[in-house]
Amino acid sequence: MTEVLSQNEIDALLQALNSGEVDVQEIKEEESSSKVKKYDFRNPQKIAKDQLRTLEIIHENLGRLFQTFLSGYLRAPVKISIFTVDQFAYSEFSNAISNPAFLSIIDFNPLNGQILIDISTNIVYSII
Repeated sequence: MTEVLSQNEIDALLQALNSGEVDVQEIKEEESSSKVKKYDFRNPQKIAKDQLRTLEIIHENLGRLFQTFLSGYLRAPVKISIFTVDQFAYSEFSNAISNPAFLSIIDFNPLNGQILIDISTNIVYSII
């Protein structure tokens, strides 16, 4: 929804433009720099190998933490290992999900963003 300016605000804006307080070029540059870029989920851009390795390290750390948590929660030995870290299209991911499935969206505060995790139903049933 667009905001309607009052006559006083319009007059103040015109006066600022005439006096040089507001630069039209700066406003145009701000608008062009803040545009949303399109992303093609069908043909995603490839991640560099060093970034993929960084993701693998992050997943290994997450696996170790989750292993410790599950071992304490279930009071049984649990082994979690990362099989592979790959990049593929979302359609391939959605086709590979079993039915029924346990999907969870995890918020990573204070970091920006969320992750989607698919946990085997056998593991979920044993936790429940």
